[in-house]
Amino acid sequence: MVGVHPLEAVYACIYSAIWYAASHCDLIPGWFRTVVHCWILLELLFLVYGKVRHARLGRPWPLTIDPDHLERTLERFLTLADVFPFEEYLTGWFFGAPLESICRENVLDYVLYGLMYKTKESTSPEELARVDAFLSKVESRWGVRLTPGHNPALRYMRHSWEPLRVYPKPLLVYLVVEALGRGAHGLLRWQGFHQSTEAGLSAAQLPIVFLHGVGFGVLPYLHFLRAIVKSHPGHPLLLVEVPHVSLRLCWQAAEVDEVARALAAALERHGFSRAVVMGHSYGTFMVHSLVIMDPVCMLVCYPQLLHNFIYRRPSRENFTSVSGSLDLIRFFCSRDLTISQAFCRKFNWAELMLWPDDIPERCLVVVSGLDDLVPSALVVRQLQAAKHPAKIMHHPLLGHGGILLLNNWQRQVIASMGQFLKEV
Repeated sequence: MVGVHPLEAVYACIYSAIWYAASHCDLIPGWFRTVVHCWILLELLFLVYGKVRHARLGRPWPLTIDPDHLERTLERFLTLADVFPFEEYLTGWFFGAPLESICRENVLDYVLYGLMYKTKESTSPEELARVDAFLSKVESRWGVRLTPGHNPALRYMRHSWEPLRVYPKPLLVYLVVEALGRGAHGLLRWQGFHQSTEAGLSAAQLPIVFLHGVGFGVLPYLHFLRAIVKSHPGHPLLLVEVPHVSLRLCWQAAEVDEVARALAAALERHGFSRAVVMGHSYGTFMVHSLVIMDPVCMLVCYPQLLHNFIYRRPSRENFTSVSGSLDLIRFFCSRDLTISQAFCRKFNWAELMLWPDDIPERCLVVVSGLDDLVPSALVVRQLQAAKHPAKIMHHPLLGHGGILLLNNWQRQVIASMGQFLKEV
């Protein structure tokens, strides 16, 4: 059962005040009063609709675990001893609790949840023995010793089992975002793009596919996309907009695999067997790309992404700087219902995390030194430890999404991508 959110009570008070003012102000024309009353009724109906959606989308989502993939993930995880300290990793998952207070049974609970989405009660003795043996390997690989027993006072991040963190938004917000999205589509058409659902697109040169991140769809990328077209005019540019992470009106989130299958079908429909895929942020999850920017798909097991996107709350800094304001916008995006469902119900990190041996040898990885979602220094260290030949572009002063704010850095990334187009 979904309770009443404080914001819903605030909205109800505001709507009541507007209704009262419109009804008793003689200066307002009758037709405008009718418009205001209809709008408020629509907003109230949208609140009810949102409650129904929240109740349904917040239900547990069955995540299937491939046993073979799980075994490989356990083996791969041990290689991360060359990437980060175990104390830093584990205390991050347990909300900063000291390592000595985190007992072995607590870690067992966390591993069962994080890798198998099970509790000890629902796990077979064989599976428990398997995880226990894995923990012994972790202790040996990192050179640590977990305290025996169980600390009942501790809790860890288990967002898939917790209620969805959602801030209800008025219908007006979605209508404004929808209008901005339509405007972005209009600008793209003006630049020569067209929406295609049928076969017919063809070109002699390799197509470029762009997958955006969480926020407002392709709208923040318009300048970046224009620069790509100017730099590589002979290559078709395919844009894939994902509504459920774009604050658009849709019933529920799609799984990452659904988006990947839709992209593969679109490429096949247009007769393309290969493509250079660029992914930014959330877009890096959907396809193993040749160009990955702000790669949240890497080191997903590290607590930084989950904590800062799902659990972190706004602070005073969000109201005193431009970067803080951008983070505040991202916070409200993360509290959207379908975005929350995408990350907290339909998200299996063990299946979606990208490892160095998943990445093509000819690959461009673009990271930002001040990224609060991607542990960029650890990503670079992981690639170097695996001796992966990917080209790494690192900007020490940018945060997550900062590439969209720095034209010179955009041009350098696009120029580097051009080398891959020539090689492919």
